[in-house]
Amino acid sequence: MTDGSFLFARFADRRKLSGIEDKLQSLGGVARWDAVDGFFSLAVWLTDAPEADIRSIRALDGLTEAVESRIIAGSESKPADSDLCQAYVLVEADAEMVDEISTKIEKYEDTLGCYRTEGQYGLIVALQSTSFDRIDQTIDDRISSLDGVLRLKEGRIISSHVK
Repeated sequence: MTDGSFLFARFADRRKLSGIEDKLQSLGGVARWDAVDGFFSLAVWLTDAPEADIRSIRALDGLTEAVESRIIAGSESKPADSDLCQAYVLVEADAEMVDEISTKIEKYEDTLGCYRTEGQYGLIVALQSTSFDRIDQTIDDRISSLDGVLRLKEGRIISSHVK
């Protein structure tokens, strides 16, 4: 996905996530959504979503915070494998180094996709591997140590829904 945006949402009570599937399914601009265990509770991939869809997501019952990151560039390096562990990494980076950081991350074996975005996070990275320990190792040993990386937030995908 190179058009559209990501929307990451946090819910005070994660049990509220169980009732949103029908709502997300009904929104035309939603391509995929993932329940996430991390700072955020929900990751939504939007393609050409009308503002009404974004407002509908922001109005979900129990949502306490939502951050949208519009995709500027990026690509999926390989297809997702539902039998493997997956996670998102939201990267705050020095704006002058985002392209260089992205180029390095795209080459990692565990990288599913690396997207340059507008917003708080300069990069959104999708990782997959045989275990969450290995994903954590990639984040700790490779991504967080790159010059220009300021802060990271990880969200382990615990349930995926693709339209």
